[in-house]
Amino acid sequence: EGKPQEISNTIWAMSELKYHCPNLAAGISQNAEKYVYNTDCGNLAQIAHGLADLGFFKESAFDALARQAERVARDGCEHDCCILLWSLALAGRLKEY
Repeated sequence: EGKPQEISNTIWAMSELKYHCPNLAAGISQNAEKYVYNTDCGNLAQIAHGLADLGFFKESAFDALARQAERVARDGCEHDCCILLWSLALAGRLKEY
């Protein structure tokens, strides 16, 4: 179990390199809900986009990310909200939320 910044960097690199490591990506996706409240929106966006790009993102992880986006929007931080919306849009999930 790594720190959210380390997880974010790893998934981003895997996505950029198109490096498929199914066990690692599936494990991170399974535990993605843990990171929602323990990291900043930039890391969340990278995790969400990277996992979606690699095809390893569970519904529960998208649900948790959408809940975080709603919280961020209520708190009024436009930049963080934009980052989360960007990641949902790139993952092709924006219309669902």
